[in-house]
Amino acid sequence: MVNIFVAKTTQEADLIIGMLKNNGIYAEKEGIAGSPSMDWYMGSSVYCQDIFVDERDEEKALELVSAFFSK
Repeated sequence: MVNIFVAKTTQEADLIIGMLKNNGIYAEKEGIAGSPSMDWYMGSSVYCQDIFVDERDEEKALELVSAFFSK
């Protein structure tokens, strides 16, 4: 798995992962700092979230994320 993007919030990460999934790319997120239990307690993460995809999907995922944030 390779890191393709750093989302600012859990919600942003979930949107990106959903968009990738809709385009046939499996993705995972991982918090950069803090405990995952804080996400549950606070309702969202105040920490950035790394988004990872399989190395074989890296190029396509980067294109999709770039198009997603180009506007």
